[in-house]
Amino acid sequence: IFSCAFGQTNPVIDSLEQIIASNPHDTVKVLTHSDLCWEYRLVDQDKAMENGTKAVSLARKLDYQFGLGKSLNDLSIIFLDKGSLDTAVVLMEEAKEIRTELGDGIGVAALDNKLGIVYELKMELEKAMEHAILALEFYESIDYKVGAGYCMNNIGNIHQKMGNFEKAREVHTDAL
Repeated sequence: IFSCAFGQTNPVIDSLEQIIASNPHDTVKVLTHSDLCWEYRLVDQDKAMENGTKAVSLARKLDYQFGLGKSLNDLSIIFLDKGSLDTAVVLMEEAKEIRTELGDGIGVAALDNKLGIVYELKMELEKAMEHAILALEFYESIDYKVGAGYCMNNIGNIHQKMGNFEKAREVHTDAL
């Protein structure tokens, strides 16, 4: 009861912090800092940024491409949350390039979906549509209905912002 009244602990963050404290192998540090970046996202953006930056820096030093792609992706979301859309795009594009080189089609599609969202926020609607369609095409090619549904919803939102209200309604209906 005392801890509930004066603050809550997060068991996931606590576990990840314990991993870091145990001085694990460097690649584990990269992934753990990246996970901490994500977990701190809604709790403490400064700590999220700190952990994301550590993950990216160490991954670059190690030339650990998988960890770099993951940590760039996680850090980009923190910049997106903070409204730093241009920085988010730069990080997402670099993560997408790495995931393409690694043959991570699902990771690439997820980044295209996120890029579509960022470009929509920036009101760069043609770019937003391009990325959303790329993500949708991939998800449909592997019959991933949940991912395709997210993309269709985003495409409908973009159509709405473009003033294509009938197309927006049609796409939103198809997404159901």
